[in-house]
Amino acid sequence: MTEAKDDKGEPAAASPAVETKAAPDPAKAVKEGLGLLWQAARGAASEIQREVEKAGIGGHIRAAAGEIESAAQAASKELESFIARVAPPPRYQSDWPPKPSTTATGAEASTSPSDAVPMRIVIEPADKDETGEPKT
Repeated sequence: MTEAKDDKGEPAAASPAVETKAAPDPAKAVKEGLGLLWQAARGAASEIQREVEKAGIGGHIRAAAGEIESAAQAASKELESFIARVAPPPRYQSDWPPKPSTTATGAEASTSPSDAVPMRIVIEPADKDETGEPKT
């Protein structure tokens, strides 16, 4: 290989104009890429708009949008009427526990012994201490 020589025939030194490739800045690359994508999208949108206007289908698209809107409204009204016809299930009220009756003064009436549930607490012998008293 031959070395590069300058005008005087001497070996050329590394010139400051020659740049070494530095690592690209990721933020700058993303910005440039998004800019190119935006530019391409705008170009495509304007081309589609020109084609739509040239073909005269803009009115047809608007009419189709109106038909879709009216169909969606009709479907929503039908669904609303169906929901209105369906009543929620009745709330079943249990008779248990029985509610105590109140007197004219508003105080709770005492229950009669016939209404009371018989209950007895049994203390087992193992639950008693040596004196015969219940353990605490």
